[in-house]
This record gives sequence, structure tokens and C-alpha cells, in this order.
Amino acid sequence: MNTKPRQTGRGGPRGTKNLPPAPDNKENIDTQILRLEQLEQKFNVEGSNTLDIVYARQENDQHHATIQAQAAELERLKEIVASFHASEGALGPNITPSGSAAAGSTQDAPKKDKARKHSAAANVDDMALDERASKGQIGAESQPSGKKGKAPKPSAPTNVDDMAIDAPDGAAAVAGTGADDEGVSDTTAALARENAELKRLLAAAQAGPVGGPAEEGPAPGSIPRPKGSAGSDFNIQDAMGLGHGRKNRKNYKSIMRSCRDLVLQARIDWERPWAEVSAATKSKAFAVAEERHPILARFFNSWATEELMKQSVKNKRNRAYKHDGLEVPEKYAYLKANAAKRNPTAPRGRQAKLGRVDVARKRAEKKKKVATSSIKTKKDAKGKGKAVAPESDEDDVEMKQYAPSEEDESDCTY
Repeated sequence: MNTKPRQTGRGGPRGTKNLPPAPDNKENIDTQILRLEQLEQKFNVEGSNTLDIVYARQENDQHHATIQAQAAELERLKEIVASFHASEGALGPNITPSGSAAAGSTQDAPKKDKARKHSAAANVDDMALDERASKGQIGAESQPSGKKGKAPKPSAPTNVDDMAIDAPDGAAAVAGTGADDEGVSDTTAALARENAELKRLLAAAQAGPVGGPAEEGPAPGSIPRPKGSAGSDFNIQDAMGLGHGRKNRKNYKSIMRSCRDLVLQARIDWERPWAEVSAATKSKAFAVAEERHPILARFFNSWATEELMKQSVKNKRNRAYKHDGLEVPEKYAYLKANAAKRNPTAPRGRQAKLGRVDVARKRAEKKKKVATSSIKTKKDAKGKGKAVAPESDEDDVEMKQYAPSEEDESDCTY
């Protein structure tokens, strides 16, 4: 049975002509304006900079996420330390005052022998205290000898730590001799190292992140900025990799419109040159642009976003110079004098300039070809006839006339 959908008209499936039209640019702008109004009402800061609100909210979310991560890490380390101390306390009842294991013979079960070693290492002080108490030495005072001229004998030390200091190893003083002493000392050292490492991690988590900012440099996979200036040395759209394909061109226009809107929303003074805009204002605008269009984060140091915003500011300022009566700075007064010297009837478009350069190149190639043929004809004549004279230099003068000047190249817009 044929399961292909029935087609009508130009080959599309039935019902395609009843689909709703795609939203135009006006609807997208209205949606953005509505979103900004909702954000402004939410924060109740009417008349303030919208970019400041968005950027502050983004920073607040980042700090909150960092604090939550640190708190979770701290709780995890606290649980590790608590479980470690709980395991130490659970080993205590396994040791009797006489120092023997409470359950079974250690010779028949190696696992019980290992547990006895851990128990002895964790309860060294308790065992020593029990032994001294069984002998009646703890709390006993020094007794006189009963003989004249002799000092009374000192009583046994009552501090358990002092009892362990005299022995070469605190664990070996009460846990037995031979192989058991070595096992207990190794276990005690391992537990001490583990406890010190846990304390170090806990202190580091409580102190928070330490260290300076990350090293500067392009991240792996990022796109560096081309050399030169945009418009004359490279094309922004081609450098971004959006110069080919209908989808790429549509994406580029969307990014360009967003950058133009962000310049107005950030209240950037477009009457001033881009170099005089503060770095803080630029960074906020870059952050919001990268949030709206994640592709902009691929370019190192946000050079693509900066070029698009700089281009928008420059175009708006140039239009104001021509139509809105914006006063041109004095440092650009020489450009007006240069423009007065040009021929107003001469074509100044980019294609016209390229055409003049192409004509001059073809004339030069033609002249070179004629000169080469004249030399060959002169050699073939061998004095039998008059040699062909080369053409005059009038073509050189004409070619220089059509060659573009430096001023024309500087005024060329892309």
C-alpha cells in the first residue's frame, strides 16, 4: 500500500497554502520591546538603563550558583569528616581492658586480627588508662620510705600522654609486641595522614576560591580578529563565516540589527567616537549580545560584536553630519577642502573606481604587448625595411589619469 502523502499544486503536501504567514521583522521588534517593558516592571526601575538590569541579574545568578556549589562541597567534606570520626568511635568496644580481642581467636581469622589492630590503634589512650587503673596507680599519692635521710618515692605519672612519650611508639606500648606493633603503627600513620588531608580540604572549601584571573589568550576553537581595519582590509560578514548561504546571511542581518538596538538601549553616545566610550558600557553590551546570539562568543575578545556596534555608531553619526545638522569636528575640516577640489560630475562609486583601474590595467597590458611585438619586428627586418617605431608615451599619461588616487580609496565605502 502506498503511504506517500497526496500532493497538490506545485508538488507540496495538501494544506501548505493554508499555513499562517511567517512573522515579519516588526513582530520581532514588538516582542523585544514587550520583553524589555516586562523586565522593567519586574525590577520596578522605570527610566533606568535596561542593560544594567540584565547584566546585574546575570552577575547575581552567577554568584548565587558559585555560592551554592561551595556550600554543597563544604557539606560533603563535613559528612566525610563526621563519618571518619564516627568510624573511630565505633572501634572502641572491640578492645577489652586486658588488651585482648573481644570476639574469637585472632589466629583462626586474619580479618579479626586486622580489626584488632585498628581497634588497638584507635584506643591506645583508653587501654593505657584501664591498665593503670587496674594496678591502682592512677590517683595514688607518693608514699614516704619510712627511713630517715631518704626522699620519698615519686608516684607514677597520671597523664596518659606522658606514659606514651617514654615508649618508642605509643601504639606499641599497649598493643603488644612483634608484628602487631608494626601493623598498628602503620595504621595509625595512615589514619593521621587521611585526617590531615580532610582537614586541609575542609579549610580550603571554607576559604573559598583562591587565585587570580585566568590567563589571557584565545581559547581553543575561538576565531581571532583579522589584521587591519574592517571595511577596507577585510569584510566583517566574511570574517565571521556568514558570507555564504541564505541562512548565514539571514543570521548575520539578525545579529547586526541586535547590535544596533543594543547601542540605543545601552544609551551609548553615538555623537562621540567609539574609542571614547567607556569599557564598562562596552562590556555590558557585549555580554547581552552574546547571550542573545551565542555564536558571538566564538570570536576572541568579542571583536565581531565590537566591529558591528562601532559600524552602527559610525553610520548614525555620518547620517547626522549630512542631514541632521551635526557639527563636524575641526580635525576633519581638511576633508571638506579635499572634496571641493574633486570633479562633481566624475563617478565616485566603488564599481566606477574598479572600472577605471581595470581599464588602466588593460591599457598597460596592451602597451607591453605592442612593445614586445615591435622589438621582434625590428629584429626580423635586418635592415631591409624601416623598423616599426614604438608608440608614444601618451598612453601612460592617460592611464595615470584613470588611476584612483589615495583620497578616492580612503573615501570608498564598503
